[in-house]
Amino acid sequence: MKNIARSLFFRLGLHDVVHTEIEQSRKRQQAAILKLEARLDKLRTDLASEARHVRTIDRRQEDRRESHKELVEVHRSLAQQLGRLEERVGFLEQVHRSDVSGALLLAMSNLAEAHPTNDISAHFKQRLDETKLQEDPYPHLIINDVLPSAFYQLLLDEKPPSGYWRHGQKGRKNWTVGEDIAPLPTEATWQFMDQAVAGTILAPALATKFNDYLSEYYGQPSSGNSEISTELAWHQTGGRLMLRSPGYRLEPHLDPRRSALTALLYLGTSDDSPEHGTNLFKINHPLPTQYQGIYYPEREGATCELVKRVPFRPNSMLVLASRIALHGADIPDNAQPSTLKRYTYQFYIALDEGKSFK
Repeated sequence: MKNIARSLFFRLGLHDVVHTEIEQSRKRQQAAILKLEARLDKLRTDLASEARHVRTIDRRQEDRRESHKELVEVHRSLAQQLGRLEERVGFLEQVHRSDVSGALLLAMSNLAEAHPTNDISAHFKQRLDETKLQEDPYPHLIINDVLPSAFYQLLLDEKPPSGYWRHGQKGRKNWTVGEDIAPLPTEATWQFMDQAVAGTILAPALATKFNDYLSEYYGQPSSGNSEISTELAWHQTGGRLMLRSPGYRLEPHLDPRRSALTALLYLGTSDDSPEHGTNLFKINHPLPTQYQGIYYPEREGATCELVKRVPFRPNSMLVLASRIALHGADIPDNAQPSTLKRYTYQFYIALDEGKSFK
């Protein structure tokens, strides 16, 4: 039977068919193997390339780690140098104050003789009496001709010279009275202004003017006699000079809660433009009763609307109810002239120790 089947297989030509199929199958297998080997070769090539890339990244990371170590070491060294420099500056400031303390007191005494505080007080209180407290968007005063002209001119003449200011953000420099050093006449003039004028004359009179506001927000008893209700309750603090120039921007904010009133004396001349004074804002939701430091509502998603621009006028003063007075300022980069400068003397009026907030 097997022989018959074998004979028929060859006679019918099935042998050739099967052989052809086998040969074609072998060729297909060879082609598939060649394709697979080609793909394997490409994968090996890609793998080798990726390995080189990884080694390159590793080398770069190692270089960066070494560079970072070097930068950390440089930063540490610079920090040590800065610390030693700050100690040296602090020591020199102490020596300076020790050396000039007697001369400073004498200079301030001479200023009191040349510019009697009684005259300054009478001048200021007259201007304050002529000024109406404004309520929109919150209690504030804009007082013109704040100081006698001769004393005001002295303040202009004795601004700290270039090189004595502390640099801050763009367009911002500060000089703190009683902390930062300057030539003796400058220090004497501004300590006299800060202590004898702002502290003894301006602060008590302004507290009296804002008596209703202070009574409401600070629980100050009011007997109807504002002179009595503010007596010994408030003091001046934080006196500093501010120099602002193009590129400066201060977004809407509330001053620190330690401040009950904020006073800004504009130090300009008749040649200065009234532009770039102080901006007053209102907000679209209630202000917080508690906050730390300076409060910036726009950083919390609030919308602030500009409602008033207080002009920069020489010898004028803006006084704000600090707890609710959203204010800011800006001097664009393209403000003209490019050398534009805005000098302002700022101080706070704060609650005396022993008094508690509401």
